Amino acid sequence: AKSLANAAKLPLVVVLVLDLQHFSTASKRHAVFYLEGLNEYQKQLEKIGATVVIRVDPSVKAGGFSGVSIIGNDKVKGFASKAWCVVADRGHLRHDRASALKAAEECGCAVLDVESRLIVPLEVASDQLESSSESYISKFLTLCD
Repeated sequence: AKSLANAAKLPLVVVLVLDLQHFSTASKRHAVFYLEGLNEYQKQLEKIGATVVIRVDPSVKAGGFSGVSIIGNDKVKGFASKAWCVVADRGHLRHDRASALKAAEECGCAVLDVESRLIVPLEVASDQLESSSESYISKFLTLCD
């Protein structure tokens, strides 16, 4: 993202979108740990000159969807409406993939997803949608031998 912004001579704006739905089953300690990490992440991004915006999206149960801060809807003007390019972490859960597809269709600019959270990308471990984490883990472990 930084390289793209520099090449285009545009500012880098990092939008961190929180969906509180993800914390509905987490412990308070987990939420605190996440927010502390988010604070560290924000400081590191600001050191490289990025503008950091943190948004809380309405949960799916409340009628929202993941990414409404990026794409927008009839009530919210999305950040992508002013973006030259959107670079996002690749999601692997069903709702993450659905949000990424919606973003790609509606952003009005290039959308790049990057793999930043996995040691072995899913596509390398399995060429099909796995029915459970156990089936993925067994395939992953065979790659580690």
